[in-house]
Amino acid sequence: MRQIRAAREAGALAELPFALSTRVGVCLFGGDVAGASSLLEESNGLAEATESQIVPPYGVLTVAAFRGRRDELERSVQTRTGEFLRHGEGMGLTLSLWAAALLSNGLGRYEDALAAAEQASEDPHELWFSNFALIELIEAASRLGREDHPSPGADVSRISRNQTHSLVPPAGIEPATHGLGNRCSEIRPIVLRIPYSSTPSATPLRT
Repeated sequence: MRQIRAAREAGALAELPFALSTRVGVCLFGGDVAGASSLLEESNGLAEATESQIVPPYGVLTVAAFRGRRDELERSVQTRTGEFLRHGEGMGLTLSLWAAALLSNGLGRYEDALAAAEQASEDPHELWFSNFALIELIEAASRLGREDHPSPGADVSRISRNQTHSLVPPAGIEPATHGLGNRCSEIRPIVLRIPYSSTPSATPLRT
């Protein structure tokens, strides 16, 4: 919020879109999807008006995933993938896969979630979105009863290690990441006793 407030007070309209976009993730992990959507709208509007080139399209992808908007996410991924490849933006590709995994888990499409999360988490040197993908990987594997899935202990320790030592999460995200890490430690060693159905749920679980 300090960055947003400073940009508003200084009238730095070219900087404000980036400040707003960085707050989107904080709102999402805090459960305020409507607030994240509002910030994204304002950020995109200002970026277009000021022709700002410093705002990554990550908010569009993550908000679509958290709102359960499958068609919207797929369109955004198709639009942005070429852009990420041209710019050599591996983090953007990882985020796209994590968003797909998150959405698929929310819709009960656990096979799709597992496949996307495996791709998103395969690079141990990507210290941000790949860790979020590990959470979705553990969720999908547990829902599918994949006790033989490789190195669950390493996955959980990597989440904890990177979030605690390699990163300083923005205010509002750190409690969520530690909570998710603890949750993964609990659910991964066992198969959740929830019947698995290959038929996707009609209503998104995360809205």
